[in-house]
Amino acid sequence: MASKVEIWNMALVRVGSSGFIQSPTESSAEANHCRVVYPNSVKATLEATVDWSFARKKVALADLGTPDDDWSYQYAYPSNCIKARKILTNVRNAKPLPFKIGLNSSGTQKVINTDVSEAVLIYTMNVTNEALFSAAFAEMLSWKIALEIAPALSGNDQKVLSFVTQGLSAATANAYSNDANEGQEDDEKDASWIEQYE
Repeated sequence: MASKVEIWNMALVRVGSSGFIQSPTESSAEANHCRVVYPNSVKATLEATVDWSFARKKVALADLGTPDDDWSYQYAYPSNCIKARKILTNVRNAKPLPFKIGLNSSGTQKVINTDVSEAVLIYTMNVTNEALFSAAFAEMLSWKIALEIAPALSGNDQKVLSFVTQGLSAATANAYSNDANEGQEDDEKDASWIEQYE
């Protein structure tokens, strides 16, 4: 998979830069710009509409007691969670159920409110190891970085900005399609009242 330097250099190619990076710690203008935007660009790309398979995690949530609002249960938001995707029951083939992200009553902790007892969360975790990135993720990330650094390195050239914006849009669509096609879903389980007649 692509390294940090390779991802940064892909971004530089996309903004038409003539300079390339040899090391992520070098002091060149190109490296400085990439270094500033990189951490947030990774998080934003992980948080995108794509449910990245390499960053997908499933965990039983820690119950925090009854919430203050109309929900029945309140759970701790996992510390390495970038985006909560689905709440399920602890049953294979369970369908996603309603939930809402908020803060606890003291406003000091991010929480997940739902009506599901013993809730299980499917979420996108914060992956910082480039060796785990899929090729589609690295591609989309490089376009995201290009969009962030384009104004500084291209002098706000509108053709470059338009090209990079279109490239990010296409990479996002491609990543969504590729990631959705990886793996095979189980057949949906029939309800118990249907099973008894089969």
